[in-house]
Amino acid sequence: HGVQSDVRKFASLALEKIPLSAKAVGVSRVINGHTHLPDHFQLGEIEYLNTGSWTPRFRDPECTIEYGEKHFAWIDASDNRVMKLCTWHEDHFKLCPKSDGQN
Repeated sequence: HGVQSDVRKFASLALEKIPLSAKAVGVSRVINGHTHLPDHFQLGEIEYLNTGSWTPRFRDPECTIEYGEKHFAWIDASDNRVMKLCTWHEDHFKLCPKSDGQN
């Protein structure tokens, strides 16, 4: 609890660069991750999806008390390549409430 994380600061800086980076390489969608901040929204003309964390997180140094959800990006090739943010569970996955790219 005493660690001061700067992940939010760097995530904000990365967001500022996404439209220019996407334009430079000619893409209309960007997927990012490993910031522990899952989200899916439009950033100007760019659809942005951040998977947050797709590995387990633990509350204790012994790694016995897991918390949070594991997210991943799903691009549905059969549905006009719609991109969605999903939550992984041991035996299934589900779509997150904010998975339409409009939030």
